[in-house]
Amino acid sequence: MRIIQYIIIAFFALFTVFSCQKYTNEDTDGQWQLISLTLNDDSTEIDKKAERIMWAFQLDLLQIRAFAPQTEGTPDYIVARYRNQGDSLHITSTYYHFRDRDSLYTDPAQTILEPFGIHGNATSYKVERLTDNEMVLRSSYWLLRFRKY
Repeated sequence: MRIIQYIIIAFFALFTVFSCQKYTNEDTDGQWQLISLTLNDDSTEIDKKAERIMWAFQLDLLQIRAFAPQTEGTPDYIVARYRNQGDSLHITSTYYHFRDRDSLYTDPAQTILEPFGIHGNATSYKVERLTDNEMVLRSSYWLLRFRKY
């Protein structure tokens, strides 16, 4: 009888340990400040420090927030789904966050998210550099530089 109790306790202990594990993106998780955007076409660099645009990664969710006022019609709070695949980061869907709901961006030709480094409604990036305090992402349109915040 005692052996059954040990088996039950061991089963619950293992179940507890394995049920608490979550998928993490250890290197990208956390909050990153967008420092600059560089156009791939002509190497024009746009300084973004003053706009205080933050990308916050957690699990498969990306929150993009601008803490400085944006131009009229530009959102200041975006939620996106993303995934890491090797040295690539893919934003698969973006949502404009309203107080009571999120609205999915569906137009791949939209330009409203460009101040945040997203061209269209979904973008794929090559991770060119990723350290404890710096991240550099390149898409077909932009080169984005971040610092860990």
